[in-house]
Amino acid sequence: MEKIKETITQKAVRLSIEWHEAVNQKYGDKPYRYHLDMVNEQFDFYHMQVSLNKGDLENILCAVRLHDTIEDAQKTFNDVKREFNEE
Repeated sequence: MEKIKETITQKAVRLSIEWHEAVNQKYGDKPYRYHLDMVNEQFDFYHMQVSLNKGDLENILCAVRLHDTIEDAQKTFNDVKREFNEE
């Protein structure tokens, strides 16, 4: 059976959670995913003011999910670039 390829946004969600969990990053007493979900919720509310282009929205959503990765999850710009270079 063929594996379904994840979208770029699904990959960003998955990796942002995995990378933050790997360093036991928390948001207060909640898992760090809570913070990422809150930022994503704000993006959902305001995204029409940012861009109407679907490609731009996908890239911005990835940035929303990955915005703390380099700062908090001990990943480098090159780590992120290596994962998303083809997308």
